[in-house]
Amino acid sequence: MTFCCKGICETFEIDIIPTGLQYGSGHKRCSVCSIFVKTTEIACPCCGVRLRTKSKHKRSKKNLPLTLLSIF
Repeated sequence: MTFCCKGICETFEIDIIPTGLQYGSGHKRCSVCSIFVKTTEIACPCCGVRLRTKSKHKRSKKNLPLTLLSIF
């Protein structure tokens, strides 16, 4: 099964948050749509891909508050 962006994500309200702080503020990233979504769901509401909850890079993980690092 292939996932593709259906364009529904363009209608979402996206908060402007400084780079590196998106995950700490509760946002999740969709790698297909390339957007940050604030939701409690596991999958992207637009394309259905599983949302990322952590940064891929160690450099960005250092910016997370200590309470969030203990959870992950």
